[in-house]
Amino acid sequence: MKKHLFVINPVSGSGNADELLREIAEHFSTPHTPFQILQTTGSNDMATIKGVLDSYGPDIVVVAGGDGTINMVAPLLLSTGIPLGIIPSGSANGLAREFGISMNNALQNILHQHTSLLDVVLINDRYFMLHMADLGLNASLVRRYEEENRSGFMGYAISALQELPTLDRHFEVTITSENSEKHFETNFLVIANTRMYGTGYEINPTGQFNDHQAELCVMKPLSAELIINNLFLQNQPDKNSDLFEIHSYQEVKIKANTPVDFQSDGEYIGELTDLHIRVLPDQLKIIRPDQS
Repeated sequence: MKKHLFVINPVSGSGNADELLREIAEHFSTPHTPFQILQTTGSNDMATIKGVLDSYGPDIVVVAGGDGTINMVAPLLLSTGIPLGIIPSGSANGLAREFGISMNNALQNILHQHTSLLDVVLINDRYFMLHMADLGLNASLVRRYEEENRSGFMGYAISALQELPTLDRHFEVTITSENSEKHFETNFLVIANTRMYGTGYEINPTGQFNDHQAELCVMKPLSAELIINNLFLQNQPDKNSDLFEIHSYQEVKIKANTPVDFQSDGEYIGELTDLHIRVLPDQLKIIRPDQS
């Protein structure tokens, strides 16, 4: 008998938590699948979740929300062996998309408990990244998206169009590892632990969530039309178009010549000039669809 803790963000995505609560009750109301539900409030949530983890002692933790909610809960599960289930009810569900998790299969996945290990990326010894982080263009869109309190893909597309006048805002970066130093001028640098954004755009086609490396994807000079069309309007580019130069690292430092907007897993962090990236291998069990 395994105990389940469901952490639900009631305002995530469509905000229709009542229907989700009914579905959870239908699937888990048996003596063999006991569960407890905790709904986030936006106030001191991480401490509240930690308290429930300690007092309830769940065997499985399930997050219903987007990448931001997942990123709040996941650090509490590192090195515990407790698997994380995902119900992708947020506006941005990039990690769920990577694992093939949908609203249609999420609860069945949790009951069947097939898991894979996920690497975690530590940035500046402070920020845990599970999915994608970036400097420049997309982080500026996330900032605008949050400032204007938009929601959903259409809100993101509107923010993207409003950022058009800033697309020529380039910055210089130096990327230093144990074995090399590289210099680039770009307006968009992605730190990728997985292959694709929540929009479905596959920015890192050769990357794997458990390869013990992170990819730095540095955008080459492009027209504004090509950037908007390929990155933000869900049109997958020709694989031969080489929009990005991609390099893989276990540990690397990034230094920008000027403060640049930075976001991690869909949450705007602020303007930064220096990033220290370290990959922590096989840190988190993710419940996913059966691959057999």
